[in-house]
Amino acid sequence: MYRFENKAKYLRALKEAGEGASIEQVVALYDKFGGRLKVEDNKGQAEVVETGTYWDFNKDEAKPIKKAVKKTTKKEVRKKTNKKKK
Repeated sequence: MYRFENKAKYLRALKEAGEGASIEQVVALYDKFGGRLKVEDNKGQAEVVETGTYWDFNKDEAKPIKKAVKKTTKKEVRKKTNKKKK
């Protein structure tokens, strides 16, 4: 589940994407506008997504979602979690 942290940028992305746009299109545009985005897991834990994950600023186009989302290993998750606790 996506959590959009900036309402103005979210509404701008919705407007630019147009009626009937997919969530992927809205997320890519929101990323393009520099909106802070969090992805929430099924336990309610949210992690901030880096700007440029869904939008390719060099090509000025949306990235394919399958390529944009990096698979995270359990080891990497533990590393990130331990860094936040310090």
